[in-house]
Amino acid sequence: MCTCTHAGEEIQQLKGKLEKVEKERNELRLTNDRLEGRITELTSELTDERNTGESASQLLDAETAERLRAEKDMKDLQAKYDALKKQMEAMEMEVMEARLIRAAELNGELDDDDSGGEWRLKYERAVREIDFTKKRMQQEFEDKLEVEQQGKRQLDRRLADLQADSDESQRALQQLKKKCQRLTAELQDTKLHLEGQQGRNHELEKKQRRFDSELAQAHEEAQREKLQREKLSREKDVLIAEVFGLRQQLEDKDADIASLTQKAEALEAELQDISSQESKDEASLAKVRKQLRDLEAKVKDQEEELDEQAGTIQMLEQAKLRLEMEMERLRQTHAKEVESRDDEVEEIRQSCHKKLKQMEVQLEEEYEEKQKVLRDKRELESKLSAVSDQVNQRDFETEKRLRKDLKRTKALLADAQIMLDHLKNNAPSKREIAQLKNQLEESEFTCAAAVKARKSMEVEIEDLHLQIDDLAKAKGALEEQLSRLQREKNEVQSRLEEDQEDMNELMKKHKAAVAQASRDLAQMNDLQAQLEEAGKEKQELQEKLQGLQSQLEFLEQSMVDKSLVSRQEAKIRELETRLEFERTQVKRLEVGAGRGWGAVRCCQPAPVTLP
Repeated sequence: MCTCTHAGEEIQQLKGKLEKVEKERNELRLTNDRLEGRITELTSELTDERNTGESASQLLDAETAERLRAEKDMKDLQAKYDALKKQMEAMEMEVMEARLIRAAELNGELDDDDSGGEWRLKYERAVREIDFTKKRMQQEFEDKLEVEQQGKRQLDRRLADLQADSDESQRALQQLKKKCQRLTAELQDTKLHLEGQQGRNHELEKKQRRFDSELAQAHEEAQREKLQREKLSREKDVLIAEVFGLRQQLEDKDADIASLTQKAEALEAELQDISSQESKDEASLAKVRKQLRDLEAKVKDQEEELDEQAGTIQMLEQAKLRLEMEMERLRQTHAKEVESRDDEVEEIRQSCHKKLKQMEVQLEEEYEEKQKVLRDKRELESKLSAVSDQVNQRDFETEKRLRKDLKRTKALLADAQIMLDHLKNNAPSKREIAQLKNQLEESEFTCAAAVKARKSMEVEIEDLHLQIDDLAKAKGALEEQLSRLQREKNEVQSRLEEDQEDMNELMKKHKAAVAQASRDLAQMNDLQAQLEEAGKEKQELQEKLQGLQSQLEFLEQSMVDKSLVSRQEAKIRELETRLEFERTQVKRLEVGAGRGWGAVRCCQPAPVTLP
């Protein structure tokens, strides 16, 4: 019965494990759905980051265009400044020539005219006009030169700022490229690790399918073993009933032994009376003969009954031996199965423990990687926000400066237009036209260089977008792996807790079985004490038989009555048969005790190996 109970408990444990595996499968499906939702969320986040990158790219494009426009304006202003300077030198030369010509004319007129007073006055007035015109033109030239120098200094400052911003952007771009390369390498490592995890998952699925097949076979074997144990339990109940009947018979025989002992004592008393009264009448002899015949008939009946009981006992002993052999074989088979299952459970526990440690290490590493990625992301976001604020502020300041430059450039353009009109009126030279063409070609070359720089910046920005996409994918994969490892860790911990609970229940059942075995041992000790008492009674009967035999020998020597001798011999035979009967009873008790010991061994639980 204990073995059947143990097999039923094992079946319940296997059913619990099967339910646990199905529950894990459902949890994996739910986890897959949750991961798909997480992928959609990461896709939306990737779109947001891509939009942020596009806005940053637009800001960089605007800054690049502003820098190119400022460089172009500076070059235009420098060209205008050089042209005005050349025009000013030419005008000074013309003024000097006009002054010399005017002075020569005035000197010639003074020589021709002796009066000279009026021409001297004209000459002096012309000289004063020339000086005044010279001073005015000098002042205008100095003002224009100062304005141009201020514009040049402003343009130089703007150019230096734009150059510093460009250098900073290049450095940030190089850092981002390095980070992207590092994250790409980490992403490749993560992909390899993920492939390894997927391979292990496939192996676990194969093990699960193999475990399902083994579980089905174990169910079938447990069912067959349960049927055999039920059959053995029924046979055991029959044997217990037979043992109870034999105990009742033993008690009856004990009562018979007591009555026979009393009769033996009475016979001893009669023998003493016979030995003391040698001359007894024929009536007492007839009475003794009648009692002797009755006792002989009763002894024959008991001998027949003893033969039947001996045959029954032999059959029961053979059946008991077969059952004990079968029980021993089943117990050994069950012990081997339990030992193999305990070994499998120990291997699974050790593998789960190792896997748990590996998962903890992986969780720590991935948590550190995730924190590192988050820090990099926050740094990039802070840099983007700072760059956007700086660009907005710089756009406002640049707009103000450009408006001032535009007004000043319009004024210079008006002056230049006046000078150009003057030059057109004075038939400009081919050298100036060639200079203007060269300036135009330089401007076109600068524009082409700016377009190339813009295209290279666009390519770099596209690379940055791709690297940001790779970073987002790597981040999603790391978060997914982190959540999966955390979930596996929780599952392993729950399994360990359930195994500990099952082990506690097995220990409780083991303690109960040990207590039952101790009670059975106490009962067997009681039976052993009864056997010892029966042995003592047997020894007393043997002593009495020896005494009767000695009395019989004495009577044979002292008496010659044949009938009395035969009667005493009959009594002796009767006592011998009773002694033989007692021996058979003692053997029967020993057989019953052995059967009880076998039942106790069957009731004892199989050894439980604790992990």
